[in-house]
Amino acid sequence: MAAGTHLISLAEATLCVPADASADSRRNVFLSLLDEENYIPSTEALESAAVLGILPWEGVETPALVSKFEQVFNERLEKFVGEYWDLEPDQRRAEWEILNGSSEPFPKHRLRLRDLQAGLHLKMPPDLDNIFTAVARCLETAYLLPLTMRADRVAEICEQENLQMSDFRVLVRLFLREHRGFDWVIATLGVLEGQNRNTVSDHRDVVRRKPQTTVPAENQKNDSKAGTMILIGIVCMCGLGLFTGLRKEASASKVRFSASSSAKVESTFGDPSEKDNELKASLQRMRQLTEKIQKLKEQRKSLSPDEISALKKQFSVPNPKTNQPSP
Repeated sequence: MAAGTHLISLAEATLCVPADASADSRRNVFLSLLDEENYIPSTEALESAAVLGILPWEGVETPALVSKFEQVFNERLEKFVGEYWDLEPDQRRAEWEILNGSSEPFPKHRLRLRDLQAGLHLKMPPDLDNIFTAVARCLETAYLLPLTMRADRVAEICEQENLQMSDFRVLVRLFLREHRGFDWVIATLGVLEGQNRNTVSDHRDVVRRKPQTTVPAENQKNDSKAGTMILIGIVCMCGLGLFTGLRKEASASKVRFSASSSAKVESTFGDPSEKDNELKASLQRMRQLTEKIQKLKEQRKSLSPDEISALKKQFSVPNPKTNQPSP
């Protein structure tokens, strides 16, 4: 029958015969076992004979053999967990790879092994300061628990070491400054903010997650400046519109004022164009008067008051208010 490597190994151990032995050798070993058990073989022996091709049970199920294998596997896994931090990193990784290679039929145990992958390459420093000794024991104990139990049990483990969680977090941060390799292990405990407790694999073995696309700080700054400029532009346009409206209103008022003022002036003094002509005529008469007085002075050297008065009356300029000659 087709069987996995783990079942073949277990069948070999049950019958005490290698799978690559000759068919006669395997059959003789099985017959000897039957004789020892008075021809009432155990279910495990029959399933092992089927796995090794001694019995013609092609496709037969092997629940007893699988159950026994899981028991053996679980015992070996627990032994590995108990010795985890005592093993050298190379030994630890070698045992982990053997167990992981045989864990395919047992998803629960396979997941447990994945939970222990992050610390395979680590070794707790032997020369830790006294202040970090209790922290190291807490980390080692909590890390060996199943992942789903770690965050809930950390506080209890710290209490056994006479550590408060607040003190533990501070000491863990200080510990990480000196021993950065433990950041993946500590992340699985979920005790520090900003760490992902689901990151459980060795950073040298796991497939990297695709980095999230982030906007560079410079682009964010440029976007902020652009937004500010747009806002300023909108405010300026609103202000310009308000100013233009006020200016138009002021211009209209000015036009109305100018028209009303012109009407008032015209009603008081008459048409400005007519007054202009009168003023020009008056200036002309004054020049004529001045010239005539000059000629008379040259002829007679002096004028009598009556002559001067007569000349003034002849060339007098009418007063626009009384329409009478100016004195």
